[in-house]
This record gives sequence, C-alpha cells and structure tokens, in this order.
Amino acid sequence: IHAICLEGPPGAGKTEYAKIYRKVLKDFVQDEVELIDYQCDSTTGKSDLYEEIRVAAAIAGNPDEVIIAGKLVEAIDSVNAGKKVILFLDEYDKAREETDAFLLKFLQEGRVNTTQRGDVEIKPENMQNLQVLLCKNQMREELSGPLERRVKILRLKEMRPEVFFKVASNQLPN
Repeated sequence: IHAICLEGPPGAGKTEYAKIYRKVLKDFVQDEVELIDYQCDSTTGKSDLYEEIRVAAAIAGNPDEVIIAGKLVEAIDSVNAGKKVILFLDEYDKAREETDAFLLKFLQEGRVNTTQRGDVEIKPENMQNLQVLLCKNQMREELSGPLERRVKILRLKEMRPEVFFKVASNQLPN
C-alpha cells in the first residue's frame, strides 16, 4: 500500500496538503477519490483503527451498534467496493507507539484481524486503490524504524498553496 508521512511543525500545511493531494489524485485517475480521515490522540491504538466500541449503544441495549468498523476496516470495505481511497491519519505521532507495529502490518499485507469480523483484507486486485497519508507534528521523535522505512517521509515547512499542487503531483504512485 502506497504510504506517505507528512512531517512538520504545526501550521506547515500538512492537513491542507492531504486535501490538495486528494484533488490531484482525483484529476490523475479521473475518478472520485474518497477521503477517510481520523484524528489521532494519545489514546489512539489498535482498537480505534480496527473497531470502535460504542459504550452508549451497549447501555441502550443496541447490540448491533456496539462494535462498528474502525478507520482501517472502513478503508478496506470502501476499496473492496471499487472506490479509490485516501486514508488520512492526522497527528499520527500522538497515537501510542505500539500502533506503529499493526499499521506496518496493515501497509504490508492489506489485512487486519478484527474481533467481530475476523480477518478483513483488501482484495489483491484492489490494493492499488488505497493510499495512506500520515501527518506528524514531531510529538514523538520518530516512527518505529520498520514503519519509517516503509513510508515515504516528506518534511514540510510552511508552503504557499501553489507549491502544494506541485509537491502533491510529484508524490503520485507510479
């Protein structure tokens, strides 16, 4: 799975880059591109990205709504439905460090193991339809070594909007 990590100080335009990258990709593939985004925080871990547990649904007695798909599973489902998808994980460096290991596995295999649905994976013919963008504000120094080697890292300084298109165009997968 094609993955890019945008790294830079707050205000460098990482989130704006993701929006512009979506537009550039849409023009490149001449098709709709779905943007699935998730704002990471200090509690973000495997359960947030694989499956979300809704306590309110459990209390209300709605068993079908207690566990819903997390963002990785949502991206897999969309890609397998024939959509082109950018999965945008904003402020990824706020997520717990152990998140790097299962994100790496997901990027390498296109598969996650969930509690409710078991293994959920991207069909091989759809792998090229998913791209992952991570944004990082340097909350922790680095991603884990293996994850850092797996993603293309772009270090951004503040950029003018017209430069975004040029940089985003250069990052399209071959």
